[in-house]
Amino acid sequence: MKKPLSILLLCTLILAPLSLAQSATLSHPQVLASTSVDVPVWSVGNNWTYDINNITVDVEEENFTVHVHAAIEDFTMEVVGETTDYYLVHVKPTAITGDYAIYANLGDGPINVTGLLKKIVLEGTLQVAKADLGIKRINLTIDGKLTITVHEQPYFPPLSHTFTFSTVIDSSFIFGEPYRIIVFPLEVGNNWGIPANTVTLSGTIDSPWFKLVNFINQKVRQWHLIGPLANLLQTDEASLQNISDILDDILPTVDIAHVMNTYLSGNTINTSEIPPILICNDTEVVTVPAGTYTAYNITTLVGGGMIYYAPDAGYLIRMKGRFADALPFINGINMELASTNYQP
Repeated sequence: MKKPLSILLLCTLILAPLSLAQSATLSHPQVLASTSVDVPVWSVGNNWTYDINNITVDVEEENFTVHVHAAIEDFTMEVVGETTDYYLVHVKPTAITGDYAIYANLGDGPINVTGLLKKIVLEGTLQVAKADLGIKRINLTIDGKLTITVHEQPYFPPLSHTFTFSTVIDSSFIFGEPYRIIVFPLEVGNNWGIPANTVTLSGTIDSPWFKLVNFINQKVRQWHLIGPLANLLQTDEASLQNISDILDDILPTVDIAHVMNTYLSGNTINTSEIPPILICNDTEVVTVPAGTYTAYNITTLVGGGMIYYAPDAGYLIRMKGRFADALPFINGINMELASTNYQP
């Protein structure tokens, strides 16, 4: 069975913001009264806006690799509700720009495509645990245009062309246990890892291009044109029939869970336990666009990634460097807090 390239791209798009979390510029350079701080308490209406000028996502599996480089301007999270155990956080609509490359070999030969993320808008909600700010659930909508340039593919005569099409991706990630990267109470000298977990993916993908492809495929099947079309395209009839059967099964609206369970390895992903590679080194005064804060400096023992958590901001104020060994798929990130209305 063939793995739809749209699903490979989808995984990178919706996993990229997995670990990210407007007001006047504030200054909070005071010395902390204690070297230990507990989990912050958020209130409905609290918001944080980040400038993210780099996200590098790398996915490497046995039969395919995906690389994405993107930027997100004005990534804003706002607490819009709460229950006994969770905060409901709205990710306001924001623009994503960037590029990607996908290489796959599904047994028939190499598939090599590159493209651009154009006019992409991201919006969604997060379910965040009050106990440790771990993420229990992510619902995201990605709406915009993608360009795809085909460099290699084994199914049809040589094809080198750039396609642009609109798409809407509604996706949901549910973690078995809230996924957290900071352990509270946070104290200088503490080090920790990340427990094993599971994440279940579901949702849909819609595109006018999918509807067109489905219409053409239905006519080809209805008029028994697989054989003549295979001769015209100089390809194997059995392979073309297989592609037609897959398209008939998954189009016009792609059900992500169905595709992953039927054609991939399933829509539940198991993440391995990560040993203690995060350490809280010290507190220091850090200046970001939102102001100057006294922050806890958390670094990864592998790769040199740095996370700055400020109690007076109630969340992260800076995150930069490489995190491939600590965060799923995220090889590098550079983000800073631009504004917040949080008050401790």
